[in-house]
Amino acid sequence: MTVHSDSEKPRAKHSPHVAQPLEAADNPDALLQLATASAIAGLGQSTLRKIEKADPTFPKFIKLGSRCTRIRAGDLTDWLKAQAAKASAPATPAQQGPVVVSITPAVKRGSGRPRKETA
Repeated sequence: MTVHSDSEKPRAKHSPHVAQPLEAADNPDALLQLATASAIAGLGQSTLRKIEKADPTFPKFIKLGSRCTRIRAGDLTDWLKAQAAKASAPATPAQQGPVVVSITPAVKRGSGRPRKETA
């Protein structure tokens, strides 16, 4: 029976996690890790997951295993370009909604605290 000290214990054999470079997005067919897609989009990974469920125009995730989810780089960059174009386009009257005009007189409000009396 071999006795190991804490520093000599055999370790599990697994590959260390290697971060995916952002340059991977230059290849439109590259499958990006969610961490990389998050960095490119400027959104958190959980936000990307929420958008994927809520927005039908967002590219679908690719499940390669139970703990391996990817997104195609070209699809993500195309979606980001479409979002930027939508944000910079002038709003049409139909998108702006109805114009509501208030006819009540404006009321001046204080700060909510009584003022100190000056002598």
